[in-house]
Amino acid sequence: MGSAREVSYYNLANEFLLSYTENLYLHYAQIPVSVSYNKALKNDLNVSVVAGVFGAYLFSAWVNPQHYYLTHEQGSNYNKTDVGFHLNASIGYKGRAIYTKVQKGFMEVSDLGGTNNVITLGLAYKFKSF
Repeated sequence: MGSAREVSYYNLANEFLLSYTENLYLHYAQIPVSVSYNKALKNDLNVSVVAGVFGAYLFSAWVNPQHYYLTHEQGSNYNKTDVGFHLNASIGYKGRAIYTKVQKGFMEVSDLGGTNNVITLGLAYKFKSF
């Protein structure tokens, strides 16, 4: 998970305003609790929906090239835990599928704000059954 934010600051030496984009990469261990519903329809068509909640723990963060291994003494401006919900859905037909995933975190990731949000859309193909 990660984010980018625009950062502006005033340079006292040159007396002008500078801005740059700061990228934040967050590394979480995440444990979901989910319920799923799968329905096989006629003509090899199937539908699947998975919904649930998750808990996550932040163990490392990268901020433009600086790297922080977060401990209780370091990185106190990052919230080390997150909770949220996720919803996955897919439609499959004869080994092909279209899927989507939406994930929303409820906790702010740092003292500057922002939450963990993920939206994924994809295509899948099943090559061989095992």
